Amino acid sequence: MTMLAILLASLVVQASAPQPAPVPDVRKLTVSAPKILSEIDTTKVQGSPVGLAWNADGTIYLRVTQGKDKTRHYQIATVPALSVGQSDQIPAWAANYWSWKSATSAPDDPSLKIETEQRRERTRSVNTSSGGSLAGMSSAALAAGGAGEGVSDSVAAAAANSAVMSDIVTMRFKGQVVAEWINEIPQPGMRFGWAPAPMGVLACVDADGRLALLDRDGHKALVPGASHALLPAWSLDGKRIVYLQKQSQTLYLLMIASVR
Repeated sequence: MTMLAILLASLVVQASAPQPAPVPDVRKLTVSAPKILSEIDTTKVQGSPVGLAWNADGTIYLRVTQGKDKTRHYQIATVPALSVGQSDQIPAWAANYWSWKSATSAPDDPSLKIETEQRRERTRSVNTSSGGSLAGMSSAALAAGGAGEGVSDSVAAAAANSAVMSDIVTMRFKGQVVAEWINEIPQPGMRFGWAPAPMGVLACVDADGRLALLDRDGHKALVPGASHALLPAWSLDGKRIVYLQKQSQTLYLLMIASVR
């Protein structure tokens, strides 16, 4: 698809979507308890979820992947009834949505920016199979009075708690961590998603897997009951949020919550 076609599709989506209002304080929003919209079985869609987008007509786009060369695209219709269909490629509206949803700054407001920090840091790596057994050997030998038969406590502890150098990428908004990767390729948008302009709100997944909302002043509000969350995505009118809730290695729930 040409860039002109993508731009035109983007303008159509923006023109058809109601304009939400700015949010001065997310703590004053009323967010409903999330409800299950659909189940996503990775064995059936043949891939792990890596993308969500929302069209003005209520259609939700889902992208799954089995490695960099195996990507599948699905469109989930929510009205008048729930239905799932597969696409050959990402729709233009979904590509446009993802570009602003996962950006480092809020749509139409570059002053609201996510700061990115990259560093190398020594992190602890615990080897329970080897370190734990060595520690056990040491304790047993000392208890039996067998000095010199086994290893010392200091050697066992060092084996159990060794340190390695790790590459860490951390993204923060208003001083709060909204995404972090340790020895992984960063994937912006997986753990956060901007609300449509001019709301100035970021939905993000905290360190405990809970879904939270952050506003332009750094106020934070948790979405009640939202846990094990991934890929938060706002409706274009700013009144609903969908996200995936991980149930198991192969099962996700597509959840929806209203915001007012």
